[in-house]
Amino acid sequence: MGNRKLTDEQIAQAREMRESGVSYHAIGVVMNVSGNTIKYNVHPEEREQHREGTKIHYKTHRQQVLARVAKYNNEHKEEKRIYDIEYCANNKEYIRLRKAQYQKSHREQLKAHKAAYYAMHKGEARAYAKEHQAGRTANQMLRKALITGATIGNLAEIREIYRRAKEDPKVRCYLCGDLIPIGHRHVDHIYPVSKGGAHRPSNLAVACDHCNESKGAKLPEEVGVLL
Repeated sequence: MGNRKLTDEQIAQAREMRESGVSYHAIGVVMNVSGNTIKYNVHPEEREQHREGTKIHYKTHRQQVLARVAKYNNEHKEEKRIYDIEYCANNKEYIRLRKAQYQKSHREQLKAHKAAYYAMHKGEARAYAKEHQAGRTANQMLRKALITGATIGNLAEIREIYRRAKEDPKVRCYLCGDLIPIGHRHVDHIYPVSKGGAHRPSNLAVACDHCNESKGAKLPEEVGVLL
């Protein structure tokens, strides 16, 4: 509740009101935020103390905290569902940036987790792949047909982009900016072919595993790509 960052002007105004004797709660009402948000922006050191105290409390009472959270969520399923929908709708860009930042800073852990999960569920993965082979083949054929129909421009230039993605020693992801190791590069359609994008050099860019998987068939504006 107290994690929202206020602007410098808001913090100065809050400090002035606080020094005149106005309570954190009253200031929060005026600024349409919680009293804790006011408190932790006016006194950031207390925010850190609160965080450390929360961490210690969680470590000491982990099972009780988890049980209390589970009980609350179970008793307020509908309210939580509505809140989650509204929060996601109102914070799409923030959520996207946080997700991208997390994936970037935890890339190796995510890869290790994915590999460990696959190793533990290898039989299930093979069974799933076999069960959906026909559908996957149909989707691949459809995509190939879409790309063939959407091809515009010099095929030699298009092939060169794929060659560079496969062989060049240094290639950066056009979404996160990181250098991509060979074997983890994908030539992505900036505007998805499934949504009318053309298969031409100006619409092709190289992305890393995580960014390509995260982007999927989203439009550039949906992932914050500036063209």
